[in-house]
Amino acid sequence: MTKVPLSSSGLKPTQVQAAIEVLTSGNLTMGSKVLAFESAMKAYLGVREFVMVNSGSSANLAMIEACLRPSNNRPWFRPGDGVIVPAIAWPTTVWPLI
Repeated sequence: MTKVPLSSSGLKPTQVQAAIEVLTSGNLTMGSKVLAFESAMKAYLGVREFVMVNSGSSANLAMIEACLRPSNNRPWFRPGDGVIVPAIAWPTTVWPLI
């Protein structure tokens, strides 16, 4: 009988080591790795700004806030505008709109 693992992480040893380095650094947020990632993504996407957040929920909230109150004072949409969301969605997709 062949044993087949139920799942695997898919992480390479170098990725595990990088995670350990961040965890043991004590700098879990806004550290040099985050800054490097933001810079790389900004260059890759060809955009002026790129901000990493901790989760998709925070990204949804930041996106809605940026659309309602952009720095150029020209909102993409205003309170009361209609927004279509999936019928089945995470609450954190809907609540930033509410």
